[in-house]
Amino acid sequence: MKRVFLFFVFLFSMFFSLSVNAQKKADDVMKLTKETYELQGVTMGKPYSFDIEFTNISKKPIVIESAMGSCGCTVPTPTRTPIAPGKKGKVSVTYNATGTGTFNKDVTIKFAGIAEPKIVYFSGTVAQK
Repeated sequence: MKRVFLFFVFLFSMFFSLSVNAQKKADDVMKLTKETYELQGVTMGKPYSFDIEFTNISKKPIVIESAMGSCGCTVPTPTRTPIAPGKKGKVSVTYNATGTGTFNKDVTIKFAGIAEPKIVYFSGTVAQK
């Protein structure tokens, strides 16, 4: 009886370890329209907005759990409703530069139930007012 119990414990632990390793990445459920964004016409102190668009390539609806900018000057606002398979979703981003020169920033998008988030990069040059 003890051997049967140990066998089932072993099977359960194997199943659990396989399911943990099967965690998905954001790239498994969505496809970005663009991987990186080069912003043109950014002026210091004037908010600049653009959209990060993607398509749900999975067979189930996906939900954006959170979207975070790399600094306080980057404010992402994600789609809050579930995105059906084959449909498009977006994260609207507003960047407000406080200085001039070149910049490299990112937005991290986390999907519900997906272990690895998607990081989208954007860059450009900020001109003075």
